[in-house]
Amino acid sequence: MDDWPIKKIGNIAKIKGGKRLPKGEQLTTDKTEHPYIRAQDIRNKRITFDDPHYIREDIYKKIERYTVEEDDVVLTIVGAGIGEIGIIPKKLGGANLTENAVKLVNLRDLDPQYLFYSLLDEQAQNQIYNLAAGAAQPKLGIYKVKRIGISYPDLSTQQKIASILSAFDDLIENNSRRIEILEEMARRIYREWFVHFRYPGHENDDPSTSSGQRLVDSGTELGEIPEGWEVKTFNKLFDISYGKTLPMKDFVEDGEYLVYGAGDVVGRYSKKNIDEKHTLITCRGNGSGAVWRTRDEGFVTNNSLILFPKHDYLSYYFNYHLANNSNMKSVITGSAQPQITITNLSFLKSVFAPKEIIDSFNEKVKAIYDQIDLIFESNKKLKETRDLLLPKLISGKIDVGEMELAI
Repeated sequence: MDDWPIKKIGNIAKIKGGKRLPKGEQLTTDKTEHPYIRAQDIRNKRITFDDPHYIREDIYKKIERYTVEEDDVVLTIVGAGIGEIGIIPKKLGGANLTENAVKLVNLRDLDPQYLFYSLLDEQAQNQIYNLAAGAAQPKLGIYKVKRIGISYPDLSTQQKIASILSAFDDLIENNSRRIEILEEMARRIYREWFVHFRYPGHENDDPSTSSGQRLVDSGTELGEIPEGWEVKTFNKLFDISYGKTLPMKDFVEDGEYLVYGAGDVVGRYSKKNIDEKHTLITCRGNGSGAVWRTRDEGFVTNNSLILFPKHDYLSYYFNYHLANNSNMKSVITGSAQPQITITNLSFLKSVFAPKEIIDSFNEKVKAIYDQIDLIFESNKKLKETRDLLLPKLISGKIDVGEMELAI
């Protein structure tokens, strides 16, 4: 197979910057006609607009030239998340773009999906890292982005490569939506049983009442609860522990265990400090109070608190929902640097059902979480395969025609 030429981005695309808001203006979470894409919205190879921010019409009129369109490729150029790549989905066509990212447009015989995958390739990412290095605040100026070189086969080959890789991403996206649907099912069951108190058999608890159950004053700010239920503090249900400090320099690229940081997987390491799935609570930074869970054994950093249940019937998915439906905001301290301490979390109150109801919940949702875990593992394998194929396809080491037939 002939070697493909390497072309500089500046010779095959136009790089345009985003725009900061006018001085004194702020984003809003109230929905308007003008979504605003921030640098943190560009991560994990996609535009994750799950925490949407917008601008008002009067602000939009001042920066209306700095928008993106469907299939524009965007690249973050400032800060810790430098080098994140995304491609604009249809629903965000016309959105404004942060000054901390650039868009690549006016492509010359260049497929946007192929450009997207080329910039994800290790060769391009190394260039991005090296070009941005050397300053206290890593930054890629437009002139530096122009110098990034990518493999440049003919347009037909580009489209075939993009088609192969996007087929994997489409499967991954479909699976992710299935996981979201299943998790929503579990959330609704928990809220129906433990928040609205419509658990199986509740209508028989006290037939003399209109609700079919007897509610009593809990004696706390949590109000009335079903008779026989309790209000318990977290320290009665869990042993609570901080994760361990782990500097990024100690991460191991091919480490056996995932590293769980502040609300996300942040790398890999050769050792672990949890042996099974657990519920975590982010305890430092702006994400303090976020409740999430590990997928397996691994290493939890000191940015999260770990809930170790004191009773066998407290399944990790029950703990996850209980924590998610507790008032985490009430135990966050600090304004400049928000945090949750073990002491504060220990005395957080939650409504707690009798063991037999929790057992019934565990039995009902186990199948849901088993399915979630299967789909998650499927996605993990798809991502591994895609990531193995990407550099070989981009470099021309795999015959694209044969690969298409295999798929």
